[in-house]
Amino acid sequence: MNYSILRINAIGGLQLGFDAFYQTNKLAQLSYDTAIRQMQEAGYIIPGSWASEMRSLGNEAHDLVIDSQLLQSHWLKEFKPCEEEKGIYDVLALQLQHYKPEIVLIYAGAFWFLSKEIRSSFFKQFPFIRHLIGLWGDDLPAGRQFEDFADLSLVFAADYPFYQSFKKAQIPCEVILNCFDHKLIEQPSFDSPRLHDFLFAGNSGYGFEDHRDRFYDLDFLIQKTSLKVYCNEPPFLPQPPLFKKFAKELICRSKRSWVLKTLQSFGLSNTKNKTLQLFHHFDLRFEKCFLGKWNWHEGVLPLSKKYPDRCLPPVFGVDYYKLLSNAKIVYNRHLDNTRYSGNIRMFEATGLGACLLTDRPRLSSQYFELDSEIVCYDTSEECAEKAKYLLEHPAKRKEIARRGQERTLRDHTVKTRCETMHAGIRHYLLK
Repeated sequence: MNYSILRINAIGGLQLGFDAFYQTNKLAQLSYDTAIRQMQEAGYIIPGSWASEMRSLGNEAHDLVIDSQLLQSHWLKEFKPCEEEKGIYDVLALQLQHYKPEIVLIYAGAFWFLSKEIRSSFFKQFPFIRHLIGLWGDDLPAGRQFEDFADLSLVFAADYPFYQSFKKAQIPCEVILNCFDHKLIEQPSFDSPRLHDFLFAGNSGYGFEDHRDRFYDLDFLIQKTSLKVYCNEPPFLPQPPLFKKFAKELICRSKRSWVLKTLQSFGLSNTKNKTLQLFHHFDLRFEKCFLGKWNWHEGVLPLSKKYPDRCLPPVFGVDYYKLLSNAKIVYNRHLDNTRYSGNIRMFEATGLGACLLTDRPRLSSQYFELDSEIVCYDTSEECAEKAKYLLEHPAKRKEIARRGQERTLRDHTVKTRCETMHAGIRHYLLK
């Protein structure tokens, strides 16, 4: 054995789907190891094949989910039956003592539960822990800095801009992009006809500061195309004061199409992407400087209320993957912050054989060959036009989807990412 490693996960927004799957499939009646394996295989622990791939490399590897009360109580009942019901940190301490990992991997959202102070206590309580490492791929909340990760022996960054930020903070870092769980396509239920012409499944952007553009894209595409949406949205917020409403309309509804037309009239169409990014950057700065903090979706109807026949309830886990595998074209859009790219939907959609139609983030060409393996757009109007073209030219669409899937299965699977992680651990920690 090379080393023992324990990954601490958090399910966050998958909580409802996670609990429903656990209860519907009566996982409480199974052993803990069988229950968590079923959660992994169903796509509720992402990526589900992480532990098995790390074991295939000669390591002892375990997963736990810090914010799942059902799964943590299940573990406590099986492994520490004499213990009374405990809080999440008490259960975590018992799990660390039980598995005795040499390396603890804090995975993405689990950092919200493990502050620097809590992490520092691990070394005092558990002398067998040699290294804390992490994977991170999101903007930092206000008041946090990349230097806050300085207690970690190694960080895996989910995109190149994060890698640069960690390096600037002098924290050992390697890039591990999002990926596709290649074992999903081994399930026979994923081999089915593609019934959905144009599909989006995920967070519509409603209620989220960094997904405003996605929301208005979807609003436009529902009106102009056959797009079907399976989305998760928070409750409707009442109307804001009149000034805020006017400013919101001015900012949110007037920017991209008329700016692009103006640039094209001056012969600047070849530079439209960079210029639009600059315009969008100014737009966000204007909002923060002159309007203060306000929710952009106040007074705006959620898509599920505005288009009840076209917007269906969200799906999670294996049902989400089955949906993508039934789609001809999958819509994607990244965060409004144009620095970042390579969200997980890019790899899920292509891995399951759909034709991916995504915005043109800065680094997409490093992951896929544009217009050969995936299709990109700059505006909502262009997205609608390309969706129409791809549906009218099935041979072209299928060829792009085939190439995209081949690229993902070659370069962007859990297996390749675990090989990168294993090499990074050996290079930085096991010299």
